[in-house]
Amino acid sequence: MGIKGLLQWVKKTHPEVIKAFPKRWADPKFHGRRVAIDATLLTNRFHFACRGGPLEGYGEVIAWYNLVSEMRAYGVIPVAVWDQRGVREWKSAEARRRLTIRAAHLARRNHEFARSARVHLLREAIIDFFQLPSEEQDAVRAHWKATKFTFVTTGQKDALDGNRIPAGGALTPPESPRTEKVERGALEGLQGNQDEKLKVVQGEDRALTAENNEQTKQKTTAERIASSLTERDTISINRITSTIDTFSYLVQAYRDAYRTPVPSSKSKPYTSLPGFDPSQDLTPLEEELEQWTTANRQELGLDEWKKGVEKLDEKLEDLVPLENFTETRRQLDLTREEGEIINLVLSPPLRSDNYPTPPPSPPFQVTSKLSLSSGALLRLDALIATLPSVLSIYKRALDIPSPADHLNCQHLLELLRVPILHAPIPFEAEGLASSLCLSGLADYVGTEDSDVLGYSAKLLRNVSSSRKPLEVVDGEDVRQAVELEKEQWVDWVVLLGTDASNNIPKIGPVNSLRFIKEYHSIENILGAKPELVDRLNALHPVGAPLGAEEWMKGVEAGRKLFKELPPTPTSAEWEELWTGAGVTEEKDDNVVQQWLEEKFGAKLVELEDADIYPLEGSENEVGDESESENENETDVERL
Repeated sequence: MGIKGLLQWVKKTHPEVIKAFPKRWADPKFHGRRVAIDATLLTNRFHFACRGGPLEGYGEVIAWYNLVSEMRAYGVIPVAVWDQRGVREWKSAEARRRLTIRAAHLARRNHEFARSARVHLLREAIIDFFQLPSEEQDAVRAHWKATKFTFVTTGQKDALDGNRIPAGGALTPPESPRTEKVERGALEGLQGNQDEKLKVVQGEDRALTAENNEQTKQKTTAERIASSLTERDTISINRITSTIDTFSYLVQAYRDAYRTPVPSSKSKPYTSLPGFDPSQDLTPLEEELEQWTTANRQELGLDEWKKGVEKLDEKLEDLVPLENFTETRRQLDLTREEGEIINLVLSPPLRSDNYPTPPPSPPFQVTSKLSLSSGALLRLDALIATLPSVLSIYKRALDIPSPADHLNCQHLLELLRVPILHAPIPFEAEGLASSLCLSGLADYVGTEDSDVLGYSAKLLRNVSSSRKPLEVVDGEDVRQAVELEKEQWVDWVVLLGTDASNNIPKIGPVNSLRFIKEYHSIENILGAKPELVDRLNALHPVGAPLGAEEWMKGVEAGRKLFKELPPTPTSAEWEELWTGAGVTEEKDDNVVQQWLEEKFGAKLVELEDADIYPLEGSENEVGDESESENENETDVERL
């Protein structure tokens, strides 16, 4: 997670402290410099990026090989720092947040599964609908006009929720008086033949004998109509009712799946799901998630490992009310388009209207004047074509890298003579890397985790994104730019929100900085602003004083995180690390090649002969907390 919103705020307020290097490692500034890389985060980013691609299963290994080779080609010295496996007590709030985000990913993935099934049925229904005679189509549309299908054909009225999309709401195309007249005429035309037949029946009734007349009186009007219907009439009515039943089911399924858009133009990151009781003990789930993150896929077997993760997700689905999730902007576009397609079929605009079809939501575009049937199907096919890419976002987010993935990367780096360190619990890799930087053992911390700035170390960004310039942000430069003493600086970054602490709701970087400058500490802020204490107490189900007390525990954990640096190796240990890794020795490409071929069937080739596959993916999909405007779609980098 890093420090919430800090990098975005720095970009807007103090862009001068961000130094960009478009030449990346080729820039002379990096020649001969040591970069302590947050290897846990970087490996996870590589893993997510190659998910579903041709390098799935070993893409992170290839990405590491390419990165180290490029750095060394320009005289840059890498040092890899991994997290020691295990639970960090101070990250309990972060672990809860990640479980909640995982629940949101599960809900959105399941939402796309349901959408895929629904729109494929809708496609079949549309094809069948346009094969009906025009008068039967008009009858179905007249029924839609009159009822909007706000009923359930099975008789289960409890399943109805017509308030999700009110009739005539935003997704319904505008209607004109002429539309109503045409649809009423369609119903009357369909019933015209039946009225004529009723007149014949009534004439025959008058000629019946008194005995037969008495018997006929016992017949209902419906029976007399039914007895006068031809086989063709019966078939027509059956087709109409069957079509109405089909569309009623699909419309109701659409309404049930519909989610009211959030007012903001940007979806907010999840700290909890609506309806979720934060007092619930998530410790068993946190431990189980840790278990499956530390389980070796190769020892268990991939199928057994996947079953374990699926069981965890089932427990999470039972605990968290997944039906309360919100759609992402991309999902909302799909939902709107689906609704417009339904309306296009059942409430087609007239030729005299200003546009031939309702304007589609981006990215769907109908560029030519098509018939109503082909236009609806074209738009639906375009929607269906986008579903796999949307679904893949959540599949990728739910894919947990295993220790075997990390061990493979570590073994490669050993073959490449790269020194490797492990940050002992309770510390993390970016903390140890920052400590190396501050002690002069390294020059930069290569990561996307903005916690580095809280330590006042030099953050080197975009290490994994070869298409972007490298960026250096010195935490000490940021501290001086905001004119805070070190104690105040730590309190400010803790107040913003970290892996150890939560921010105060509705208090962002601007107000929190103003409060710190005015009151100098978090305790003084709460003493001067009792309304903020009330806001914190309201977060806890029990209320005061537990809300503020629990929040202050996170504050203390955050302060400890940034004030107590991880211990660095002694001079002797540091020297042994480099000699033990064989950094001074020439790496043997033949050994590396043999291992890659035996382990993954991969072969090293010259760059001009390589099939280039971009490993870094899009930043939104691999969880860049500083760039992504999406709602943590893959915010799972430290699972």
